[in-house]
Amino acid sequence: MKKRTVRGLIVGAILCVAAGGVFLFIYLKDHPGSKKPAHGKAGEIRRKLAFTGDPEKNMELAQKYEAEGDFDRALYHYQFLAKSLPERDMRKGWASYKEAFCYYQKGNYPLAKLTLEYALNKDPEMPSIEDALFLMAEIYARLREFDKADKTYNTIIRLFAHRAAEAKALQKLLPQYQTDPQKTGTPQPSVVPNP
Repeated sequence: MKKRTVRGLIVGAILCVAAGGVFLFIYLKDHPGSKKPAHGKAGEIRRKLAFTGDPEKNMELAQKYEAEGDFDRALYHYQFLAKSLPERDMRKGWASYKEAFCYYQKGNYPLAKLTLEYALNKDPEMPSIEDALFLMAEIYARLREFDKADKTYNTIIRLFAHRAAEAKALQKLLPQYQTDPQKTGTPQPSVVPNP
């Protein structure tokens, strides 16, 4: 009887393993190489991008979504560009700048700051360096890092004479340049309005 019980257990185990193998085969046949399926906007964007590896097409889509105010979709395309373009491609720095701009538009100033600081350090010769520096100063001001904003405006004034007047006008809006009309020369409290 013991041999019969052992044989029964072995046969039962073999049948369980075989059934598990059949179910695994069926699952893999229906879901080849799949991971967890993506849902929502991110999943929709990934599906649409599956055949869109062309940088020109991604730039076009990113700019289209940005113009429509759909910063989530624009951000996805800019991130794709920033990661997929070769290091020597000038558009890589531009894509990182636009990625930071999307974070800024969404109100995520800390992430916009990190993205843009990284892009400026990695690619200081990016085509849109002037706009990137203006955005950096604005991000610093939103994060109440007024000294950094002031230094960034000074950098713009020093390096880009054709935009110095614009930088000076924005710099004067920083709290350290504001004075209380009743107490001449006294700085006003730091106040930066939210967008």
